[in-house]
Amino acid sequence: MTQTTARMQAHNAVLLDVASASTPKVLPSYEQHEMSTIFWAFAKLKVKNYPLMDAIAEKAIASRAEIFNPQGLANMAWSCAVIQYCVEPLLNSIAAEAIMRICQFTEQNIANTAWAFAKMLVKDSPFFAAISSASQARIAQFFPQALANMSW
Repeated sequence: MTQTTARMQAHNAVLLDVASASTPKVLPSYEQHEMSTIFWAFAKLKVKNYPLMDAIAEKAIASRAEIFNPQGLANMAWSCAVIQYCVEPLLNSIAAEAIMRICQFTEQNIANTAWAFAKMLVKDSPFFAAISSASQARIAQFFPQALANMSW
């Protein structure tokens, strides 16, 4: 429901309020994809709902972001950058997990995560070293937009 709303770019206050209020209550039963999609949808709409974002961040931090697949990690990082939700423990969790699984990241995941951390001015040398190494190994596979995002 929230993803559909974001894709339509419709600000339905009632729908967003219901999603915001109900999500933290059912969050323990959510899978990683559902959490990262909700986070993405609110960021796509540029809606900053801190109680909702904090609840998702808390679960991600508690799991050390291990529950997210590479796309989920990239989406969470991108979402944080778009709405300027710069919660250091969350970003540290995303970075640590990304470093461990960088070989599983697609070129788009690499580009989006690198862009997000750069946009938020995160200075995490091990993270950027891992991103740089993975990028150099696969530079020929990057699409032009991903290369542009990496250069930004």
